[in-house]
Amino acid sequence: MLSPPLIKELQEILRTENGLDLCFDVASKIARELSDYFDLLAEIDYKNTKKSNNLIHQVENTSNSAIIKQTEEPNTLPK
Repeated sequence: MLSPPLIKELQEILRTENGLDLCFDVASKIARELSDYFDLLAEIDYKNTKKSNNLIHQVENTSNSAIIKQTEEPNTLPK
């Protein structure tokens, strides 16, 4: 839950920056929606970072396996 002082600060920002004079209830709803939106963005960022890290780990493991295999088996040209 957002504190009343934060909602009042949002009211002031909306009034000075956008010329919107909103009642406390409307400003409160906007604040909740913004908070929910940023929570969603944070969740998406976390999932994307996790996927990216997993992909990097898979590529590193594949590369390491290829390097190990290459050093164990000498290069041979087809006869």
